[in-house]
Amino acid sequence: LAQNYDPDQLLQIAHAYAGQVAVVDLGLQALLSGIDELPQRDSTLLAVTSPRGYPLGEHLRVGACDHALYGELLHVPLCVRFPQAEGGLQRTQELVQPADLFATLADSAGWADDAKTQSQSLLRIVRGEETLRREVLIAAHGQQQLVRTTAWQLRIEKTADHDCHELFAKPDDRWEFNDVASRAPDIVAQLIEQAQNPNASELPEVLTSPWR
Repeated sequence: LAQNYDPDQLLQIAHAYAGQVAVVDLGLQALLSGIDELPQRDSTLLAVTSPRGYPLGEHLRVGACDHALYGELLHVPLCVRFPQAEGGLQRTQELVQPADLFATLADSAGWADDAKTQSQSLLRIVRGEETLRREVLIAAHGQQQLVRTTAWQLRIEKTADHDCHELFAKPDDRWEFNDVASRAPDIVAQLIEQAQNPNASELPEVLTSPWR
């Protein structure tokens, strides 16, 4: 979108998108009702998610354009119906990634999981069991990198002349509207180091604690 875009044009797109979401919601309601009538309802796990988000004007982008690494593209919905309504209505601020979905299905089905991976079953989080404490997630696309901790999100975009940095406080700045990179250069430097060395030792508390 141009800086002086017509907000009414964007409103039309948002309304069309909302209509599609309403249709999906109705379909999901019918699917859940059907599952509740099955003999296997107490052993059925249903997961609904998406491979990517759909920007609706945040950061002047709509739909699939340049795949800028912001939350509206990467922070996708994940709704899980666990067997016997385990964890019903529960929400969590844990950092999860797509590979965790397979680990969850494997755990629920009782499959042996001998692979040494960084994925973990969401059932462990729901049950309050000991879990892999994930402190950082890293995403990359083209000349972009994103580093996400429980307290910060740094977007790095490499250009021919220099690297551009955008820093957002999490989870407070949900829509990533307030870039504070110029006010917290020490945080930017530490997150850049983490991106360059993702297997580093435990992160300092300033990168993981939302109580800054």
